[in-house]
Amino acid sequence: MSLLPIGKLIKPYGLKGQIKTSWFVDDIKELKAFSRFYVVDKKQKKGYREVFFEKTFFRNGGFITKLKEVEDRTQADLLRNTEVFVEESEFPKLKTNVFYIKDVLNLPVYWKKHLFGYVVNVITIASSNLLLIKMENGRELAVPFNNRYIPKLELKEKAVYAENIEELL
Repeated sequence: MSLLPIGKLIKPYGLKGQIKTSWFVDDIKELKAFSRFYVVDKKQKKGYREVFFEKTFFRNGGFITKLKEVEDRTQADLLRNTEVFVEESEFPKLKTNVFYIKDVLNLPVYWKKHLFGYVVNVITIASSNLLLIKMENGRELAVPFNNRYIPKLELKEKAVYAENIEELL
């Protein structure tokens, strides 16, 4: 089973076991596509355990989650800064020209027909995305993910093609 992160339990919220949560989805409704959620648990033979959500709701600018097995603030605090995972096989199929961030991570980036670096992260700021590229010299460069700088992304070829990078250096 291959697990991928879908969110993070940040810190306790209130006294009844609720947890402030950050989800890595565009819309909270997307979580309904997944039937099982997991957290790291080093006491388990597999290294993780399944968790069961009672509810997730939006309050005071963030998401609050209630897990069935967490009854108070002390138990919630044990899950502070814990990532939530789902099975990769449960991710829905996407339309053409749409991809998951996991699909571009570690892809090589080519500029002027030479290897320039590798995608190490995708950062979303407002309605724009930036590809964080670790260059061959070890430094990182944030490149706007638009046609001017990234005219071609080939998932089948496993390659990203860049242009006009000299403007960003």
